[in-house]
Amino acid sequence: MKIRKARKEDASAVTELLYDMLGSIARSHTAATTNEEALLRLKAFILSEKNRYSYHHITVAEVDEKVAGLMLCYEGSMLQMLYEPVKRFVRAKLNNPAWEIDIETEHEDYYIDSLCVDEAYRGKGIGTALLNVAKQEAKKRKMFLSLNVEYNNVEAKKLYQRIGFQEHKTIFIDKKPFFYMKTA
Repeated sequence: MKIRKARKEDASAVTELLYDMLGSIARSHTAATTNEEALLRLKAFILSEKNRYSYHHITVAEVDEKVAGLMLCYEGSMLQMLYEPVKRFVRAKLNNPAWEIDIETEHEDYYIDSLCVDEAYRGKGIGTALLNVAKQEAKKRKMFLSLNVEYNNVEAKKLYQRIGFQEHKTIFIDKKPFFYMKTA
């Protein structure tokens, strides 16, 4: 397994993984009416330079030259700047200048926006390896590490608690409750 920063040529594999993980959030953040439309727009965001889904914020785990997992991270202090291109796109497409993205992290955190492992590679330590990269990066930046877990994802919550995350508060993303968890 090789852990590395994502490259533009990873966009197709990254798009598929991220879309599978994000579900309805991906549809909302692309203002898409079909899966195909959402995938195309998400890929365009991934290939772009400055937005929350940019490949610049993605770390991949590669196994046999295939993207087996990914982690999308950024500093909470960058949140507004990274959300802006997505908001502009969706507002224009929906003709709704009031459309907003839910705030998912706190200013002082290094935030794991998304972490997903291809189903074929689960249980092989890829998620843990990616989390360790995030922990090191947060430590280097002298920041808390945070992430969100859906209320119904009990196994993921247990995993994060085992490796040092603590439940901090409840937030809502796309009208669904999430545990906002942080490292101490």
